[in-house]
Amino acid sequence: MERFFIIVLFTILFFQSCISLLVDAFNGEKRTYAFGFMDRTGKIVIPQEFEGADRFSQGLAPVKKNDLWGYINTKGEVIIPFQFKSAKPFSDDPMLAAVEITDPEIYEKGWGFIDIKGNFVIPPNFYNATSFKEGVTEVATAKFKFKNTSKRYDKYFLTKSGKYIYHNGLYSYYAGPGRFSEGLMPSCKDGKWGFKDIEDRWVIEPKYTIVGNFKEGLAHVQITTPNPYTDCEMISEKEPYGLWGYIDKTGKEVIPLNFRMASSFSKDGLALVDETFQAKETIPSKMFTRYFINHEGKMAIDLKFQKAESFSDSGFALVGPDEKNTLSIKSYTTTFIDTKGKKKDFKLENNEQIFSVREGTKEIFRVTLQIKPDPDKYEHKYISRYYYTKDLTQFIEKDFPPCFGWFIDPPNCMTGDFYGDLAWIAKQVIPE
Repeated sequence: MERFFIIVLFTILFFQSCISLLVDAFNGEKRTYAFGFMDRTGKIVIPQEFEGADRFSQGLAPVKKNDLWGYINTKGEVIIPFQFKSAKPFSDDPMLAAVEITDPEIYEKGWGFIDIKGNFVIPPNFYNATSFKEGVTEVATAKFKFKNTSKRYDKYFLTKSGKYIYHNGLYSYYAGPGRFSEGLMPSCKDGKWGFKDIEDRWVIEPKYTIVGNFKEGLAHVQITTPNPYTDCEMISEKEPYGLWGYIDKTGKEVIPLNFRMASSFSKDGLALVDETFQAKETIPSKMFTRYFINHEGKMAIDLKFQKAESFSDSGFALVGPDEKNTLSIKSYTTTFIDTKGKKKDFKLENNEQIFSVREGTKEIFRVTLQIKPDPDKYEHKYISRYYYTKDLTQFIEKDFPPCFGWFIDPPNCMTGDFYGDLAWIAKQVIPE
């Protein structure tokens, strides 16, 4: 009973933290923030004088001033003038950036792609757009036609050669499906999912309820019986309660659909699975149901966990207590393990514990730590620190405001990831 009470308490504290952030963000006293960029020592090298900012790519970063977006270089010089309603970082293939124009006659349909000189290469004919990745982007060609699907759009893949390939029409689908990766893109037909190539040809016929991304040659897929969908438009935001397994690029089911939860494979050939997971439901505290499998579907590490996250590209995963207590992890705490299941050293003070991890880049990631100054009180403080991904040593000898969840903007997160030598950093501005 005591264990149950503590779990409930921690759950309440977590949601209180998240709710307080949202309340602060939307209450009557509107917060404003000023953005700049810091170097790898934590020193601010581009002044915090912008209303918004995103990461550097191709030597330029989108920033916002006077409610319009433009692009600066690493010296803080304006290279593409402030003229866009929204702007995203430049991609590698092709070297284009998705931007939204402000023409009031076009309303929402104002997204297109510019080159590094600021010229439109693909006209602003879309309702929404993402950055190109491996020569493919996602664009919204029309508004979604159902009233109960606010702010959703008919979505297509667009290749750099100009070919449109139908996806399914949902920009905000919670549970999936996956995105273009390793040459294949998820597409829908009659409420079922399969994969097409960039020539719009079915490579894997549609038969699944949900599909994930291909990674390391495999994609996790789900079949729900009966399938709750009859078309590709009325997709729920709640993940269907079906069974997951893995297919290869020929569509062969190489790992049977036996899991209630499954992740993509990491570069080390490991995936996280769970046989009893139920979406949006709390697992009883004594259930050790998460473990890691290899490409053959066999348990790769002889450990089961109460809590676990997928392995990152740096070769570690965050896990909670294990069933056999082999790793000597205290109850209600987490630690890092390597791909052999060995506990990795991670320096913490006596009153600190890991709250959450943001994977970041291959070199640097952030950990949010929970600090409890008084053991007799349930008051907690949260901070974030940057760490090297390879050896888990602290990257910058400095604490930063915490980052909660996967939100990337203030007030949820006040710093960004390092791309090259710079990362954006924000501060709150007191309205005059």
